[in-house]
Amino acid sequence: MRNLNKRFFTLLWALVLIVALYILIQKTPLLFKKEERVLKSLSKELINRVMLVDDKDKTTVDKKNKSWLINDFPADEERIEKIIEAVLNLKKEEMVSGNKNKYADFEVEGKRKIELAGNTVYIGKTYSYGKSYFRVDSDPNVYLADEDLSAFFYPKDFRDLRPHFINNESKVDKVEEQWKGGLLKLTKKNDQWVTLDNKTAKKDRVDFLINDIKTLKGEDALDKKKIDLSNYPLDLSIIVSEEGKEKKGLFYKIDNEKYYFYQEGSNYIYQIPSAYVASLKKEEKELVK
Repeated sequence: MRNLNKRFFTLLWALVLIVALYILIQKTPLLFKKEERVLKSLSKELINRVMLVDDKDKTTVDKKNKSWLINDFPADEERIEKIIEAVLNLKKEEMVSGNKNKYADFEVEGKRKIELAGNTVYIGKTYSYGKSYFRVDSDPNVYLADEDLSAFFYPKDFRDLRPHFINNESKVDKVEEQWKGGLLKLTKKNDQWVTLDNKTAKKDRVDFLINDIKTLKGEDALDKKKIDLSNYPLDLSIIVSEEGKEKKGLFYKIDNEKYYFYQEGSNYIYQIPSAYVASLKKEEKELVK
């Protein structure tokens, strides 16, 4: 009797194992299914031009000497690379329509598109937060992307409008500011910031100031040769030493709303909002302990 029960349970476990293996085999193709990339034959190395069209706005970005440029002005490389990466990773995971008459409903008729290496991706409207519609080349089907591709078109200016006055905040060892009625001199000694009269400054406040200078961003950029800065009053000058190398930035007041910023040696002048410039003027008493 005992042997009979043992044999029964052995057969039962064997049956359970067979059923489990069968289910696993049936599910394996789904578990390991890999969706093909929409542009599977395209690699980043083959892309030397990106064209971004948003209705009547058209921007062409060209790669020259490993740098992305818009009419020979530096493009926002991080942003362009992110767009390329997103397009290359698009997959046909979820088809929502194959009806060309419904293109307008999904806004994939061609008003907004990205062209690169002979391929065109038509960007549609947002489906929900973090998703959007798209179609590719001559494929008539409309698909759903895992991210909102329409967000790549804002802001409309794809140029890099950061002067890059500071590259590495941790390498800054001196900051000097001078404006009418104001003077600030900070020097880093043994990982501490001290003022001209040897008062210790609060590190977090100095770090905020340096970060504000580093993240300086213009609303526009112009050719230095086309602007005569002598026609504008100098309002603020900043000298920064980074790894022992000094750089000087000058702020010229245009009007109450905006300034011109020029870094000595640069080919460009950046237009900066006045509110941003006002926040850079720091008195010693705001920084000392």
